[in-house]
Amino acid sequence: MMRLCYKEVVLKDGEGTLRTVKSRSLAAFFLELETFGNMVALQHTTYGIAPRLPVEIEEIIFVLTVKSCPSSWVTLVRVAKRVQTWMEPYQYQVLTDSNLSPGYDLKKHGGRVRSVLLRSLITAEARQTIECCPNVTNIALWLPCSPKGLLSNLPHRLPLTHLSGDIEALFESDWPPFELPILQDVTHLEVTGPLCDWQKWEGIDQLPELSHLSVAGEYSDHIILHLLESLPNLKALIVQSGAVRDFDPLNSPDIPSDARLTFRVITDSYNEWFASANGRESFWDRVETDRLVDFSD
Repeated sequence: MMRLCYKEVVLKDGEGTLRTVKSRSLAAFFLELETFGNMVALQHTTYGIAPRLPVEIEEIIFVLTVKSCPSSWVTLVRVAKRVQTWMEPYQYQVLTDSNLSPGYDLKKHGGRVRSVLLRSLITAEARQTIECCPNVTNIALWLPCSPKGLLSNLPHRLPLTHLSGDIEALFESDWPPFELPILQDVTHLEVTGPLCDWQKWEGIDQLPELSHLSVAGEYSDHIILHLLESLPNLKALIVQSGAVRDFDPLNSPDIPSDARLTFRVITDSYNEWFASANGRESFWDRVETDRLVDFSD
């Protein structure tokens, strides 16, 4: 990959006005070049570059920038019309309730959506939203009422890898139908509803790609034990500190010491999800490098 190294550049426009640009960010540096306008000279630089880069290099710079900081597209689209064209696919990759304004054309842009977070829609609206996003890979359904059957009988199979919600309520059956095609690619599963009845969950070993499991709702000790035993390929089982422990001191088995078991304090689930959806570090990533096994009441 080409890398441009520089400390500062002094720009001079047609009227002789000088401006010094200093930046560690190549994208920020390039924005300065674009918006300064009418530049005719670069007088001092530690690594000389032309005032106008080839269009192909420009596109690479902006695309890499928006991938590293997805929210930057709001600023980047103001640079030039060509940049608007490059940024357009990234404007619609993450969809939340707040995006669904009357002017948002879901049927037009739904195919570009990769991550969906719904917190306030009724079940019918949530279902319609998901049906319009056939390429979504990350879904979080944190709805106020139990969305029974929300993910049942969708018209197409979603390439889903990340799923968060009350799993027992998302399907029409009385227990999670882990054999369904929609769940076969899931690698990261966050359970926000109850996880107490092992009979409902013993089929979880039918998820061939599952590598990370997080418990954010009510759970039982014996469920944790069963999960560790039945999922030998699981890399991390995360119990969030806000989860309600259904603890029976007479019947609860001792949880064995297992490096995969981690107890985490997650204070802002929304920002954690948003970070993951935008390709930034989230609790899923941090648990890989900082495992903590500490089971206490």
